[in-house]
Amino acid sequence: MILRAFAPSDRDWLIARHRSLYGAEFGFTPDFGDSIADKLDAFLARPDPAKRLWIAEETGQRIGSIAVSSRDGSAFLNFVLLEPSARGRGLGHHLMQPALDHARSHGFTRARLETYSCLTAARALYRAHGFAIVDSEPGWRRFGQVFDRELWQRRL
Repeated sequence: MILRAFAPSDRDWLIARHRSLYGAEFGFTPDFGDSIADKLDAFLARPDPAKRLWIAEETGQRIGSIAVSSRDGSAFLNFVLLEPSARGRGLGHHLMQPALDHARSHGFTRARLETYSCLTAARALYRAHGFAIVDSEPGWRRFGQVFDRELWQRRL
């Protein structure tokens, strides 16, 4: 797997894969993809010297993504995605480590991310990298589902 910088041509792929995978795996309605599009466009437009978005590729095919930006004095991770065909081989760890290293190199002392209680594999990855839940909003109703919205954090 290689990580490369996000290119404008990756935008539609990233949105479509979030919409498709979250729909198939968690029953999320298509408005989830709209939410990702809004977040991605805001991320891309926001001036932030710490901002970085990577696309993971394997044999020339996109298989994942991860982003880091500055939010409220912390490094904030977002757009964490790994194609089902790429899971179970430790590639999630190869996505996380450069993002955390990048955050450290920009002087952040903590990293944060938002996730949902239904994302058990993602939550296991975050836990393995030292993240822990610091806030939770139970019974969040969104994208045609009910789940807990969680904020996770770790020291860097």
